[in-house]
Amino acid sequence: MKRCIPHFAITIVLLSFASGQSATRQESQNIKSEQEVRQMIEKYRTALLKRDASALEKIWADDYVFVTASGDVLTKAQRLENIKSGATTLDSIKEEEEIIVRIYQNSAVATSRVTIKGQYGVNLQAASTAAPTFG
Repeated sequence: MKRCIPHFAITIVLLSFASGQSATRQESQNIKSEQEVRQMIEKYRTALLKRDASALEKIWADDYVFVTASGDVLTKAQRLENIKSGATTLDSIKEEEEIIVRIYQNSAVATSRVTIKGQYGVNLQAASTAAPTFG
């Protein structure tokens, strides 16, 4: 029995060490992922301010939708057309609080509050295709 106790203690120490390394590796990966998310948010912000439609086309998913303050629902194609035509122009995007990024395995959630100055124009012809119809 006396021999079992040292072996048991060594096993516990080794398991603790191994799990500590795993947690440190995960923390390191989370920091890297958080930096990537922050860089992507900055690229997005820059693309919006510069009206860079080609960059926004890569950033927005094909099934991207945008709801304006007046409730108009725009598809990716409609939103890109508004950017290209100048109907939507942004003068500034000011962060009112620091961006908080949370990493959850293979997903990330970023939250913040911003003040946007500019014009969210809607190309009415493009928006009309997104209007719901009621029978």
